[in-house]
Amino acid sequence: MMEDMRERFCLREREHFYIDPEQDAGLYFGRHELESQLKDQIENSFYKVGVPKIFLTGPYGSGKTHTLFHIKHFLGQQKPDVVDVVYFDIGPLKAKTHYSHLHRSFLDRLSRDRVKALVDSFVSKNVGPGLEAALRNFFPTADIANAMRGLSFGSTQSLPAWKWLVGEKLSDDQHQMLNLTKNLTEPGELIEVLQSIGKLVKVVESKKIIYLVDEAEELDHVTNPDAAASFEWALRQLADNDSKNIGFVFAARAPGGGELPQILSMESIKSRIGENNIIDIPHLGGLEDVKGFVVDLLASLVDREKARERIGKDGLPAEPQFFPFTEASLDSFCEYIRENPERALPRAIIEGINECAVSAFRAGEAIIDESRADSLRK
Repeated sequence: MMEDMRERFCLREREHFYIDPEQDAGLYFGRHELESQLKDQIENSFYKVGVPKIFLTGPYGSGKTHTLFHIKHFLGQQKPDVVDVVYFDIGPLKAKTHYSHLHRSFLDRLSRDRVKALVDSFVSKNVGPGLEAALRNFFPTADIANAMRGLSFGSTQSLPAWKWLVGEKLSDDQHQMLNLTKNLTEPGELIEVLQSIGKLVKVVESKKIIYLVDEAEELDHVTNPDAAASFEWALRQLADNDSKNIGFVFAARAPGGGELPQILSMESIKSRIGENNIIDIPHLGGLEDVKGFVVDLLASLVDREKARERIGKDGLPAEPQFFPFTEASLDSFCEYIRENPERALPRAIIEGINECAVSAFRAGEAIIDESRADSLRK
């Protein structure tokens, strides 16, 4: 049987050196100070405002998506009984996209079945002549109370009730069936629905919802003043300290490595988030930062015991902590990365490692020597 790249380079449970943000969420390479800062801010937020409310920025390839999944993994390990963490990509936005697009994503990612189960639990605890009063006292408006009650009934009412909650327009007949007075049109009304669901999760499950929202630079495409105002109003409410059951981390590419998307940069939102909760994921700095990242990555992806055995058996001029590089070829590779700041990003570094590995493998070589690292410059 022919040896594959996994066997040649003693890789753990993978065929290459690429990272899957979700599957490898428990791993984090280099940037230990940034990782510690993030975790401290998240932990502090539970004591200060009840839930984390954080903006992540950084250039393309800086590892924002992986960082979001790492946060999800961290919260799942540290607070599995306290939070329900939901990741999603904000999706393509247009000039006139209204906040209702994001609202629908918030609810759909929880799912109708999940929210229905929460309402069913609430109804079962309050069943009897006092149910109507319990619903009305729990939810902020009669319409939301009636829609939630309809969600708990059979499909005839449950589906249109869900459509109303996510912001779809219902017919007059459906309004009458559910005892609703109007469709949801204003961002404040949609936020009341989301916060009502957050309150349900807190009361029924003793948990809080944390949304991890990726690709938030899409908000810069929302240029229509009324559409932008709808996002500003809604996100301002979510960012407020009074909103204690819905947390979030928005990750956005910062143009030129600088500013947040314009909507997230509005003072009404930023002032509520606080400067400490706006965290930049920059290019890796000097040569030692780059080397630290690569060594961390190799330590996670390469089985060092197998590497040690292979080095000894085949008499390879390498050390287990740098395998399949030699120390000299690793230094050459890291110097190549450092020469251009745009390369000093996780995505580019990992691409470079894979390019070296594939080149060496196809040439039948047992290690990545200096010639493979130097060939990247050509």
